[in-house]
Amino acid sequence: MLEIVDAMRDECGFSVFYAGRNVKSLDDFDAPDLSIAADVRALKESSIFVLFYSEKIVSSVLVEAGFALALAMPSIYFVRRREDLPFLLRSAEQGNVGVKIYEVESTFLGHLKSTVMRNCPDEKS
Repeated sequence: MLEIVDAMRDECGFSVFYAGRNVKSLDDFDAPDLSIAADVRALKESSIFVLFYSEKIVSSVLVEAGFALALAMPSIYFVRRREDLPFLLRSAEQGNVGVKIYEVESTFLGHLKSTVMRNCPDEKS
């Protein structure tokens, strides 16, 4: 995951918020109230939300996707299988709310990194 975040930042010039960047264990997470505040603040300062969801797990990234929907933020979801998403997120693309979902098979992270690299804007911003 860090390879993708770094590629988005270094190769594309994007400002990237990834709460898990410095998390090595569960003890490294901030308290929930601080985490929620930081996530909401980062989302409000963002122009797009990108979800990387490589397996069906319970994760706060699903809450963050919901925040992005509530903010009517354009969003891109990279998932292994659309069915792995909760019902409303899986259907968000049909809701005319600016969500695009890409299903990615097998070499998930490698494909994502190459997709990010191919889709960087010509000029860093």
